[in-house]
Amino acid sequence: MSLYSIRGYYSEDEVHIGWDPGFGTFFGQVKGPLEVEPRHWVGNNIGEIKSPVELANRMANVAEISPLMQLRLRMDKIKETWLS
Repeated sequence: MSLYSIRGYYSEDEVHIGWDPGFGTFFGQVKGPLEVEPRHWVGNNIGEIKSPVELANRMANVAEISPLMQLRLRMDKIKETWLS
């Protein structure tokens, strides 16, 4: 599993993205500083988000996922798939 913290559009938001090989999906979560559960969560179902581009589109209202980060996520998926 990969997990990265990226900057959201609002400085107080905690934005986490990554690849979950168990669910076979990319995911993104947004929480505020005092929130326990994410208020925005995509990729929490099996096979929901197939590519980093799709993840970037689904997270576009809360954060920008740069092309370099998308490449890193794609490499995480390839590495996890190859090693399993």
